Amino acid sequence: MKYLQLALWAFAVLWKPKTITPLDRLRLWRKTMNLFVCFLAFCDNERSYRQLRGAMLSALLSALYDYETDWIPSKHLGDSVYLPFLKQEVGTSPAYLPARELFIADLGNRLSADGLERGGTALTVYHALIQSEWMSEYSREEIALFGAELQRVDDFLDREEDAVMGEKNCLLGERAGAHLIGLRNFLNSPFFQELAFRSRTYRTFERLLRRSGGEK
Repeated sequence: MKYLQLALWAFAVLWKPKTITPLDRLRLWRKTMNLFVCFLAFCDNERSYRQLRGAMLSALLSALYDYETDWIPSKHLGDSVYLPFLKQEVGTSPAYLPARELFIADLGNRLSADGLERGGTALTVYHALIQSEWMSEYSREEIALFGAELQRVDDFLDREEDAVMGEKNCLLGERAGAHLIGLRNFLNSPFFQELAFRSRTYRTFERLLRRSGGEK
């Protein structure tokens, strides 16, 4: 029941902004649900309601972030849906300012060429919202590093779409070869293997990544 409640809450949140078309709201809700499934791996095995809500909130923020930086970039910060929602839900958290600054930098095209800092800040924010015990064993610096590595995973999965849309993707730049090597090394890391142990989604990612490298 708690999963259904959170799914309906996410739907209600996305249905409010009148600046987003009904079709895009449905697309955002579907994206949010897919992200939520991925973010369940960041929770503890017990998956308390607090952690599940943190995972759904993280999914909502991630979907809205992508919508306003990639799908239909906001022309003015005052028109943003992401920023007021971030302020409402995360304003009292230490993760608020880094998340806000990343969004503004991304919208202003002021990120690094590879854009891996998106993942570093994002995972730091997700952890602050979910607060799982197993991830709390890592330092903030380690979590930011893991987030950057997960950005490589995300870029690998989106590389064809990003190439068509002209979006930032570390695997489409001059250092694509080095990033692929780093990505394959990350698959063998204890952190990624922990995610794969906790979630079928990451096991699917691992198979796709290894097959692309010629592994059976």
